[in-house]
Amino acid sequence: MELENVFYVPGQRWVIDFAIVRGDGVTVSQLQGHTLEEVQTRSPGAILMTYQEAVEQIETGCKTEPRQIDAEDFDYALNVLPPMQWVRGGDAESFWMSERTNGRVTGIYARLGATYWKFEDVCTLPHAEIIAKVRKAQESRREAALAADKL
Repeated sequence: MELENVFYVPGQRWVIDFAIVRGDGVTVSQLQGHTLEEVQTRSPGAILMTYQEAVEQIETGCKTEPRQIDAEDFDYALNVLPPMQWVRGGDAESFWMSERTNGRVTGIYARLGATYWKFEDVCTLPHAEIIAKVRKAQESRREAALAADKL
C-alpha cells in the first residue's frame, strides 16, 4: 500500500497521520480511521495534502536565518557530535550537526573570518550556499548597524 496523502495542519512541525481510502471510498486517517471532519475536531485547520507538500511546508517552517554566535558555541557544536560535511578553506568553514531537528533539517554552523554563525536548514545545503547565506546575513547586520549609527 502506497501512503501518499496525509492529514496536516499548516504551520505545525509534524503530520497528524497518513490518509488511506477505505473500501467504501471514504478517506480516513490510517491509525484511528477518522474522516477529515473528525480529525478537524481534534486538530482545527487540518487539511488533506500530499506527504511531499507537507514535508516541504514543515521544512520551510523549521528553517532559520543565520545568527551570529560566539566562538565557544561554535567549538562546542563542532565537538559535541561528529560533524557532517565539515569543509574548511580560506577564511571560511562550515559543517552540519549529525542529528536532525526535524526531517532533513539540522543545525548548520559556519565560520566566516573571525565571526561564527548558526542556523537551521536542510542537511543537503552545500558549503558554498551556506557561506553565501552567512555573507548575506553579515551584510544585513552591517547595514543595520550603519543605519542605527545614523540615528
